[in-house]
Amino acid sequence: MATIRDVAAAASVSTASVSHFINGTKALTPATAERIQQAIDDLNFVPNRLVRTLRGGRHSTVGFVVPDMSNPFFSELASVIEDALQPFGYLVVLCDTKGDVQREHDYLRRLAEMRVAGVIGDFSGRTDVDLSALSAVGASVVLLGATAGKAISSVNVDSTEAGILAAEHLRSLGHSQVAFLSAPGGERITDARWHALLDVFGRNLGGENAVVHLKAAGRRAADHATLVDSLLSLAPRPTAVVGANDYLALTVLHSLLRRGVDVPNDMSVMGFDDIPAAALSYVALTTVRAPAEEMGRTAVEMLLRAIRREIPHPEHAELPSQLIVRDSTTAPGQVN
Repeated sequence: MATIRDVAAAASVSTASVSHFINGTKALTPATAERIQQAIDDLNFVPNRLVRTLRGGRHSTVGFVVPDMSNPFFSELASVIEDALQPFGYLVVLCDTKGDVQREHDYLRRLAEMRVAGVIGDFSGRTDVDLSALSAVGASVVLLGATAGKAISSVNVDSTEAGILAAEHLRSLGHSQVAFLSAPGGERITDARWHALLDVFGRNLGGENAVVHLKAAGRRAADHATLVDSLLSLAPRPTAVVGANDYLALTVLHSLLRRGVDVPNDMSVMGFDDIPAAALSYVALTTVRAPAEEMGRTAVEMLLRAIRREIPHPEHAELPSQLIVRDSTTAPGQVN
């Protein structure tokens, strides 16, 4: 049976470097990490992580908790986080709560039972997340999209700022009849964006200048598409639509096109997040970018510092949004 010394010799590194790679306790160059991993594979070396955990250590595992993996934004985040943690020897365990609070609670408890080194969690801006099980075992936590009263490290994108950017863009084009579309989950973030629209358009919910909020019954693309029936039945019909995220906005955009609605000349459409598909759509989607790459890497850096006990207090980062104007928005009734 291969030993850690065999791996070190095969990779031409010290046993300490192999230990750091296995335990995720020190950053190694990609070349060194690749040599160690290759030696581990060639020798069929299996570190006994269970023994290490029973001796008071913890697995080199990090949990990533998301509310809806069907949303491509979270898929992108997961990829960034996994890539950032891999050089440090961490395995990422993905937990999709599907917006179910009980399921979320069960996942967090099971991650604590695994003695994970830490958890990065997007709880859709909620501040009532029960992290007691993780706290009890000393697991480090970084939240995405919430500050939890500054008691826990967090990486946030200002949803109000993002909403204002979207609203100001539409108002600058001359829109006054706007529909905001959302789906269950992420209520705090959705509400911040909705209220930003209300503020920019003067909180007038009727009459000549109007902004209305339509909610889908579920999270699936089919649920999003049914919003189009409600949207097209509004009188007066909105000249612009804002989806609470790009996934929803793209579903609605394509549904409008199938029904013969000219986007953007009959109706402008925009979203939030700037997922890769936004730029690849038949009508490229105008959106407000949430920097997934920067969010993921910042969260990983925070988590590693917390795991190593390099910081005495929680850290917080707020990243800027950016308006990305593409083909799906124009002035009301305009022809390109």
